[in-house]
Amino acid sequence: MSGRRTDAAAPEALWLFRDTQHGEPAPATVKPRAKPDKNKQGKPGGGARKGPRKPRAPSRDLFTAVAGAFARSSEAARAEIAADPAPVLQARSEHAVPKTRSRQLAAPGPADAPVPWDADADDASHWPDHDIDLERALDEHDARHADSPWTPGGELEIALLPGSSRDQVLALLREAEDVASNTIEGLQDQRLGGGAELQHVSILASAGSGKTYQLTNRYLQILSRGAAPFSILASTFTRAAAGEIRDRILRTLAESADADDKRHELTRRLQRPGLSRQFVLDLLTSLAHNLHRLQIRTLDSFFGTIVRCFCLELGLPSDARIVDEDEAARLRRSAIQRMLEEGDEEAIIELLSSLTEGSSERAVTDTIDNTVSSLYDLYREARYTDAWHAIAPAVTLTEAALDHAIADLRAAVPSGPKRTIDAHAKDCERAEQCRTGSSDDWMEFFSGGLAAKVSDGSCIYYSKPIDPRTVEAYERLLTHAKGVYRRRVIDQTRATHELLLRFDDCYRRVKHQHKVLTFSDLTVALAQADLSGQLDDICYRLDARLRHVLLDEMQDTSIQQWNALRPIVDETVSYTPEERSFFCVGDVKQSIYGWRNACPEILSRVDTLLGAGAGIVKQTLATSYRSAPEVIDVVNKIFSRLADNPTLQRYPDAAQRWDEEFTAHTTTRSELAGFVRLRTVARCEDQAKRQNLRLHEAAHLVAELHHRRPGKTIGVLLRTNGAVGRVLYELGPTRLKIPATGRGGGPLTDAPAVNAILDLLRLADHPDHSVAAFNVLSSPLGPVVGLTEDGPGPRHRVAARVRRLIASDGLARTLQPWVKAIAGQVDERQYRRCMQLIQLAQTWDQRASLRSDDFVAMVEIRAVADPAASPVQVMTIHQAKGLEFDIVILPELEGELASTRTLKVVYERSGDAGPISRIARHVSKDMWSMFDDLRPMFEQHIGRLAHESLCLLYVAVTRAREGLFMLIDPPGENSRTAPARMASLVLHALRPAGDQGPVEPDQVVYEHGDPQWLAPHAPVAPAAIDPSAPHLESPQAPLTFAPTQGPLLRTASTLASDLAGRTVGDVLALSDGPTSAWAAALRALFAEVSWLEEFRGDRKALRAAVQAVVPNRDEVWATARVDEFLGMLEAQDLRRALSRGGAPATALRVERQVPFARLEGGALQTGEIPRVVLEHDDMAEATGPEVQVRRATVLGFCLDTVEGPEHAAERAAAYREPMSAWRAATAEQWGLERSAVAGVLLFVSAGVAVPLT
Repeated sequence: MSGRRTDAAAPEALWLFRDTQHGEPAPATVKPRAKPDKNKQGKPGGGARKGPRKPRAPSRDLFTAVAGAFARSSEAARAEIAADPAPVLQARSEHAVPKTRSRQLAAPGPADAPVPWDADADDASHWPDHDIDLERALDEHDARHADSPWTPGGELEIALLPGSSRDQVLALLREAEDVASNTIEGLQDQRLGGGAELQHVSILASAGSGKTYQLTNRYLQILSRGAAPFSILASTFTRAAAGEIRDRILRTLAESADADDKRHELTRRLQRPGLSRQFVLDLLTSLAHNLHRLQIRTLDSFFGTIVRCFCLELGLPSDARIVDEDEAARLRRSAIQRMLEEGDEEAIIELLSSLTEGSSERAVTDTIDNTVSSLYDLYREARYTDAWHAIAPAVTLTEAALDHAIADLRAAVPSGPKRTIDAHAKDCERAEQCRTGSSDDWMEFFSGGLAAKVSDGSCIYYSKPIDPRTVEAYERLLTHAKGVYRRRVIDQTRATHELLLRFDDCYRRVKHQHKVLTFSDLTVALAQADLSGQLDDICYRLDARLRHVLLDEMQDTSIQQWNALRPIVDETVSYTPEERSFFCVGDVKQSIYGWRNACPEILSRVDTLLGAGAGIVKQTLATSYRSAPEVIDVVNKIFSRLADNPTLQRYPDAAQRWDEEFTAHTTTRSELAGFVRLRTVARCEDQAKRQNLRLHEAAHLVAELHHRRPGKTIGVLLRTNGAVGRVLYELGPTRLKIPATGRGGGPLTDAPAVNAILDLLRLADHPDHSVAAFNVLSSPLGPVVGLTEDGPGPRHRVAARVRRLIASDGLARTLQPWVKAIAGQVDERQYRRCMQLIQLAQTWDQRASLRSDDFVAMVEIRAVADPAASPVQVMTIHQAKGLEFDIVILPELEGELASTRTLKVVYERSGDAGPISRIARHVSKDMWSMFDDLRPMFEQHIGRLAHESLCLLYVAVTRAREGLFMLIDPPGENSRTAPARMASLVLHALRPAGDQGPVEPDQVVYEHGDPQWLAPHAPVAPAAIDPSAPHLESPQAPLTFAPTQGPLLRTASTLASDLAGRTVGDVLALSDGPTSAWAAALRALFAEVSWLEEFRGDRKALRAAVQAVVPNRDEVWATARVDEFLGMLEAQDLRRALSRGGAPATALRVERQVPFARLEGGALQTGEIPRVVLEHDDMAEATGPEVQVRRATVLGFCLDTVEGPEHAAERAAAYREPMSAWRAATAEQWGLERSAVAGVLLFVSAGVAVPLT
């Protein structure tokens, strides 16, 4: 072994474990360990284990004990260490080895010399005064621990300092070894005692059958048998669910300790006869003392804790913070911006062209963001596979062969009637057009004429067979067309992968720069790490001994989450359940998170995934403890034998899979009276009005039921957040006056008062945003902030005042008086939402951003739950999962069962919950159905969408305890060819078999239960509803607003340019802000110059200004930009433009970065004026917009490279349109004639000024 010098400079070296090869602290690495021997009957490694299992303790346990011994040493010893901080003892123990391995001891040597760990006898002469019998000390160690459950193998290496006595060293060793032995014995698995035999269990529990009850039961069962509270991991998906599990456990124990009947019930539940009150109190006390160590948590929280403990091994920054969704979205767009700025322009444009097949998009950033946000998790799961390149191309004809094939088609004129010959002639013309066209041209060839009949294999056209010679000519071209289609699928798939690959590189760098992680980063890091056999090490670092794993809502687990959990579960099930146990519960019929890559097959096939040796016992629960018999009858009617329902004929795989999973439900709630009704609404041809009509009727039904059945809870369950807002409006104080709240995570924009405040904040950043100004002016907020009339002057005054308030007081304190002032004019729910807006503003103020636009954007996407309790709850079906209501109303069942409009890719896995084997960009059914090898993949994926819709419907109808009301549209004339919808599925399931007549509007199609269920109170007769009523077009809320965002006619960009010399980011107009990082920096730097005479040029402040607007660039880049900017200011034209000159200080005013919004030709035009110099009469106090402005000059900054004044004048012509917009906005804002506003374009790189009028 190599020598090593002890570090005498740092006392902390006492606690470092050193690498004997390099003399440096050895990094703690996650090393894969051998999988433990199987110990169950029928498993490799023998039968059930007898006695305690020898723990596989981490080697660092001994080190920790030794370090602890030093920490607990006497004051004299501490003083000695402080006087000479060189290490007194260093120990290293490698992985366990047999006791027969020889020990190599360190001979004495001077403290300041390298310690010769392989010293020979001559080395002993260096320390003649300290002849310590270390061999005997170690012999004593071996003798005292001969029966230890494990042997710390490897080498125990000791270096002594002069002055250390033999007794001190032996005492230190004994203390350290005692502590080490105690620690290791503490890691032994304690066999659970008492009660019936435990098993590794997987429970498939239907809705209302008590999933949470089963999990808490299991937890208490394990706890009552002697397991430590912190040794049980109970994991679920939401903090609310974790809190409910914890509360149920504590409440059950508390009630059982307080009441004999509850304790007897607990005795039955735990199968532990004779539970005493004291025993229950002891359990409760144990939990109370260990609340801070309880492992009842979400999966994200559990993964986050592991990652924090293993961040170095996983290659993640130890000081990273976890960001929320809106901040992650901003970082994602920053990564997209960087990707487009750094990437090759032609390559990225070609990628996007292939991705969109030439279709135009509103904004390239939106296109990319939409793609990466929905596919990034899939990309990371399949990152190290060939799934993106698994589709092989087909053979296509060469250009010459294609010419020959088209000529053969022309020659193969069919015999028969004229229509057949004419169709052949048109096919020949289409084939000629396809020669140089796209795959869409070939699709047109495929779908018409004789080609369509040859393609489908019938070879019959208008009941006449097509000549074989003609068929052969067609088949050759059709084979080529298929190859073209296949190439399109392959190209789009690879373009998607290449886009994700580029984005991933930039996104990683952006997150690394900001030292942030997302929750999915934690999951992916663990899923890709090798943690096999590491459960003991994980427990050691978590300060917990996880021996029992309980997983709730297992059907919502994604493949990545399962891959992260799999090593822990594998190791757990390798033990007998009395030592370590596994339990999972869920319902594959409630798997509604496919968009989050949930894989319900993990739950349904967990016994197969873990192997037969795991001994997983599967149980099924189909008895409801929630719903009345009438509700359960309808559930069984809808979901039994779905394969026979004509609505699902297009999705046979989904129907068959559901039938395999569904077991007829029963209920214990026979005492409950229930009632179910399916009714159609009035007929309405306009789709938007038809949707609003159903929501309108749902609101009136809520009012009726609320009065008929007071005290009953009512849940209105919908598909979209927009529908939630509409129903809340209908129920609100200006309409039906029913107390209702929105449950779950909807944006605060569902409250009109919040929208008024957001419009005011928009106005602060954009004083000429005329639509936002109109909304504020028309609302009760207008008089509060002094906006009582329209016009440039009032808008500017209010905007300036709001900006000053935000700058001086912060956003939250600015909002508070506004909310207080309008509190009397809004309902209770809107007031709550306004208060939640203030809470968001308080969080926002910590980010030190003064831009209101950014805050508004965050509010528009941030989901914020409404915490208020109300008998009427309105929410989406996803938000209702896990909840129940006395009455459920479903007015939004018209959604397609398997909509592919937003589907981007399809994929297939190798086996159940296996790795992704193939990925393909989604294309139309006409295209993928041509390929036998691709058809199963597309059908399987679309079948998953249909199955998830069935799950969503199942969740919706099973929330009801007593009443279930469904509102659907009357079937139209084309219902047979219409897409399969939930409404048609329910209609076919519930409609009497012999009733084949038409379904009329306003018809009760189905009722089940006693109609007297509705009779306790007199009904509230709703007014007759006219489907053509104007109010169905859009809601009229108490605070009325026009849309705040409209189509943009154009954007007057600060640095508009043609394509020459620009990055791809510039070419594609990627964002609403500046078109490049340098442009953003330039704007920020010029905004720092008020007047050149007063400009100090503080480099630190200028660099900070650059980094504030371009946070994804480093300090070196920002410094370089500052240097360039200061060099620009030396040009005479620029100095003259930025100087006050000889004018009095009170005669000129400068405004910088002035946002504006104006209507031009009926469309909204937005932008930002870089710099405006305002001239007015020389007054002592010339501030504020009320001062009469006489003239104005608009200054624009351009980065174009020019070669002198003449070239600059030519280039300036390209900027007349944005300059015209700036001048027009300036004239309107300050009430000037257009002729009184001059324009000057500054080519800053060349230092040339060009007037533009």
